[in-house]
Amino acid sequence: MTGVSPSVSEPTLASLPCQGVTLRAAWTELQQTSIDPALARLDRSTLLDRMCQSQPVERRFKVHHWPSQGVVQVGWGVYKPEQKQPGARAVSAQEREDNQQRATRRAAGQIRRDLLTIAADRMLTLTYRENMTDRGRAVADLARFNRAMKTRFEHWASVSVLEWQARGSAHFHLGVAGFYPVEEVRSVWRSIVGDGNIDIAFRPDGRGNPFSKLATYMAKYLAKNLDHGRKPGEHRYFRCQVPEHPTETYYIPATCPLGIETAMSIEAVQTALQIEDLAHCTFWRSVSGIGGAGFVSAELNQPRHEPLFSGVGHA
Repeated sequence: MTGVSPSVSEPTLASLPCQGVTLRAAWTELQQTSIDPALARLDRSTLLDRMCQSQPVERRFKVHHWPSQGVVQVGWGVYKPEQKQPGARAVSAQEREDNQQRATRRAAGQIRRDLLTIAADRMLTLTYRENMTDRGRAVADLARFNRAMKTRFEHWASVSVLEWQARGSAHFHLGVAGFYPVEEVRSVWRSIVGDGNIDIAFRPDGRGNPFSKLATYMAKYLAKNLDHGRKPGEHRYFRCQVPEHPTETYYIPATCPLGIETAMSIEAVQTALQIEDLAHCTFWRSVSGIGGAGFVSAELNQPRHEPLFSGVGHA
């Protein structure tokens, strides 16, 4: 990718209306940086054309970043300030299905963000010996497990996804941060369900970004079955003590030329990760020609900082 050197007349992040804690604004002239051509293709809004026809839209630039985990996500495009129209109309079966699919994609993205927020670096699996087919009871068991773990470990936090085994039994995958004694975790789970078991996987192996690796796995692979066995209105995933993460939202004037968001995204990545050379991070970019929408995700190959809390010790 050729380095971007924006002109003086183009706005910096600091000059734009913002909601949230503003990133340090400092345009940096980039050297020519080699980017993997096989960049990830990410979903974009399928409602863009209809939104533009129904009412005026604005350009929005949003930054999510997790400093301790060394991860930043940037997205931009148009949005409609007021999406609800007065009155009501019948929703077709196809529209209802489309709405469900969009909601599932949003949930998958939120799972990844929540896992990054709690600095999850390993996955805990809770299983039943019996063939547990009652979703309501299984969800209640998970809630009891989280309450019991919070009693024993003050900073316990988790993001959980329910999955169904081939035999039809429910089990849970939980993203958690740091080391917890296996025997104690198993004892807590068995005190709730009787004869069940646990397994801990995705332990940090010293290669790559452990936080991003787990978040990507759970969001991409487990999210495929988020709607399996779920009735309308039931949760797709479950959170326990997940705090808010730093987010900035910038509103770009309509007079600004299309395309400046790409340069702004590079600035946001450099600022959030405290780097000048993108070679120090893994970088994905997807830019759409429709409405100037796009998405950038970057992560340090090795995070510089430990999370504020990492379980009760180190494995």
